[in-house]
Amino acid sequence: GEGSCCVFDDSLRTPESLIANLFLIQAWSMFDWVTWNFPSWSLSAEFFCYLIFALLLTKDVESRKLALVILSCIAAVFYCLCLATSSDVDENFRLSIVRAASAFTIGMVLFLGRRVISCFAEKILSFIQFAVCLALLLALHFGVSDILSIVLMALLIITTWEDRGYLCKWLSIGYIHTIGLFSFSIYMWHYLIKFVAQLEWEKFVGLPVQSSAIGSVAFVACMSLLVIPIAIVSYKYFEMPTRKWVSLQLSERLEARYPLGLQPALAYTQRRR
Repeated sequence: GEGSCCVFDDSLRTPESLIANLFLIQAWSMFDWVTWNFPSWSLSAEFFCYLIFALLLTKDVESRKLALVILSCIAAVFYCLCLATSSDVDENFRLSIVRAASAFTIGMVLFLGRRVISCFAEKILSFIQFAVCLALLLALHFGVSDILSIVLMALLIITTWEDRGYLCKWLSIGYIHTIGLFSFSIYMWHYLIKFVAQLEWEKFVGLPVQSSAIGSVAFVACMSLLVIPIAIVSYKYFEMPTRKWVSLQLSERLEARYPLGLQPALAYTQRRR
């Protein structure tokens, strides 16, 4: 298929791109397109933002404010450039870290201004959440500029952070919450499994994926039966143990360095586990 030829093209499956993937730096303007497992580019871009965040924690308040202003200007220029050229935010892969840093900046701004919705009644929040979700679905369906979708997502985030409103109640339903827990593992595994499955699909099933409605539906059904169990196993036996190990290591090092100042935060972290 058109997508798989780009992701798994031999010219991109090089020792250099493999090393970059292992160190999570493959999206740092090194390559013109995604390499190896397509979704992993986001981990690389997020890793870049985490490093920025860690750096900001070492600075004083004034330096952080200056950094926020600079990041905001970069985000504004990036989004204006996308609008001016009528391009999507993901069209230039070499700007992936700029794309991620821009979204990261929006997140910081939303956090700083999060109290603005505290005065809204729950019914009003529910109405806003419904309207934003509807507008977002329409924007995605009709292929409207990514910038509009980003704005709508920002509105959705700031209107749900307090866990108030109908949407928050709906998302807290057991099976919906469980799907949310597994969603990242599904995201990370689906493309790789899709690529492997497509290689032999028509040979064994005899139904084309692109030109047959039955073949497409059957392929999606089989993909779901494969991806979801693999994602659950990955979440339970890799993602969560790794997350707990990293959290424990970080907590122990912070506790050793700041034995008094971080006790409340450490206690909260332990409760969250």
